[in-house]
Amino acid sequence: IMITTASELKRMVESGGNGKYYKLTNDIAVNDTSADNWYEQENLTQWIYTVNGNWDYCFYGTIDGGGHTVTGLYNNLNDSNIAYCGFISVLHDKGPTVIRNLKIDRSYFRVNNNEGETHIGTFVGAMNGRNLTLENCAVGEDVTIFCKTKDGDPMIGGFVGSLGGSGSFTATNCLTDFADGDAETSGAPSWDPGTPCQPRIGSLYGKTWGAQIKVNNVLSTGLKLQGNESTGNNAVINGAFKALNLETTIGENAKNALSGFDFDTVWQIRDNDYPFLSAFGYMPRKGTAGNPIMIATAEELKSTVESGGKGKYYKLANDIAVNDTSADNWYEQE
Repeated sequence: IMITTASELKRMVESGGNGKYYKLTNDIAVNDTSADNWYEQENLTQWIYTVNGNWDYCFYGTIDGGGHTVTGLYNNLNDSNIAYCGFISVLHDKGPTVIRNLKIDRSYFRVNNNEGETHIGTFVGAMNGRNLTLENCAVGEDVTIFCKTKDGDPMIGGFVGSLGGSGSFTATNCLTDFADGDAETSGAPSWDPGTPCQPRIGSLYGKTWGAQIKVNNVLSTGLKLQGNESTGNNAVINGAFKALNLETTIGENAKNALSGFDFDTVWQIRDNDYPFLSAFGYMPRKGTAGNPIMIATAEELKSTVESGGKGKYYKLANDIAVNDTSADNWYEQE
């Protein structure tokens, strides 16, 4: 079934998939994201989400992105019992789900849930004990996820919020530039009142328990891959999770650092930048020599230094005065 428009894309997800095969014919923008702070505009289309205990939008089927990109997914939900958010909020138990050749970028998810845990993933909110396969998929760097919970863990994943239950999760040749995930939480879950809630944030998945995980040739240029691990793994090479110095994956060095990756047909390298998936073409990431982060004010300069830099490339747009130095003894001023 060919998907051409945002309304068709939404109907596909709302239908639950029903085990059918869908394919995108072009890039699809659910909302207009041309403005820098597009998510602050009024009258944006809210994407599909699932309330705890309501399984209307469970999905199973195959989605082939055809090398296209979906942008403008948007949820801004406050004071609500929202349990699952993402392109697909939660998977169905009627059959497996496969997503291939799809990139999601410039999307925004913000949830304030005052009644328990929340699962948010750019591709899938929660696997929920089902079977999920991702092939040749990417999460762009302009995806923002924020979650506030009470009496439940916030689980945030660049691809999948949580991999719970007895299902299987397979990801092959996937790239995640996801770096903008944050959470606040209070209280403790009802099933473990002695343990405070903890945010679980990862660029591949937020939290896992019980699921079979089969991952190969995956790279994260942002956060660590696994939200519930302290190892800082940011790559999977030949089936093994590894914590790499990302500087070793820039340009030609990537061929050695990522020795199991297919740089002939699937991945490509670029001078002064991390590898990218051939299916989606090259777009300079923010904070590289080809697309530096511009610093124009004293506030921006200060926040850049306070952030630690994170290995990115910054460039001043003009002279910057942190304080007014026009007086001879300006440093004696209050």
